Amino acid sequence: MQKPSFDILTVCFSGEIDLLRLQARSLAAFFPPDLVNRILVVVNDADEAACLRAVEALRPDYGPHAGKLHLLRPADLFTTRARGIDRLRQIALRLPGRRREGGWKGHRGWVVQQALKLAAARAVTAPLVLILDAKNHFLKPVAAADLVAPDGRPLSRLQLHEGEERWRWIRASYTALGLAPPAEGTPLPPTVTPCVLPAGIFRRVLAGIEARVGPVELFFLKRRSPATEFFLIHAATEGFIAPRAEVFAEGLFASGTIFRSTPAEQVDRLLARAEAGDEMMLGVHRARIRGLPAGQAARLEAVWHEAGLLKAGERFRDIFPVPEPSPEDQERFQAPESLAGSPPITSQAILPAR
Repeated sequence: MQKPSFDILTVCFSGEIDLLRLQARSLAAFFPPDLVNRILVVVNDADEAACLRAVEALRPDYGPHAGKLHLLRPADLFTTRARGIDRLRQIALRLPGRRREGGWKGHRGWVVQQALKLAAARAVTAPLVLILDAKNHFLKPVAAADLVAPDGRPLSRLQLHEGEERWRWIRASYTALGLAPPAEGTPLPPTVTPCVLPAGIFRRVLAGIEARVGPVELFFLKRRSPATEFFLIHAATEGFIAPRAEVFAEGLFASGTIFRSTPAEQVDRLLARAEAGDEMMLGVHRARIRGLPAGQAARLEAVWHEAGLLKAGERFRDIFPVPEPSPEDQERFQAPESLAGSPPITSQAILPAR
């Protein structure tokens, strides 16, 4: 197999800068430089200039990848003229319950983030793209075989999705593209990161989606459909390009992620797996991290120190102090609880890793 080359894509806002710093250090420590083409960080913040400066200040944390860090703004990716977006926001603010929020141009961060993950296909130049969230942090060395099959297909995985809201997203994503939704209970790819895609197919997926729903930024900002970015990607891939098995191989690792509603006993199990070296990637949702009890926070701090993500003298509570942010701050960028509460560990996967 020819050695793969990746663009690594993360969409970030100002409230995630400390998480992005940990991600940068994890990439520096564990992601081989010869597998990295570029690291693309897209800022999604009402104060775009300040967020760009904050991300740029992290460049040294990327270590051997520092020269490959490229910062992008939504305007670099979206095709709708700024005047049209501003007009849409003015209209939205007149609707009941709408307010200026913390994402790009005052929109809700999670909504804009989904559009940006799709529109980023325009910026990818490597043969493959690895899509991450700022909360995704590697804990041990990555090899090409962790992301790509011997025949060159990117790795993915299937899982069972439960809950009416999740299936509402699935049905909406297929329906938006004029495709028949799968039967409820059908195993499907996850709707969380990490996600590995062939760049050429990623661009074709974006073109196929926009041919049916228009510019992705308008599709998401109008909030007329509960479709989500990853279900749109998977629906468009199979519906417009090729059967799943021709594009993907099975066996991608899951990120061990502590979401807002992950039960305390499950958090303990995740931390135990990380302490034992059984997690390739670990993350904590920003809405949960400040509320971790002292014992779990100390264990997470030790895991981060062991992996080199925290430097000598850096403490968990210095970076993520209590008390919790205000509810208004938490809501600015939140995905729905049903997504944030997704089962976080590899028991989600119904197909075994290689």
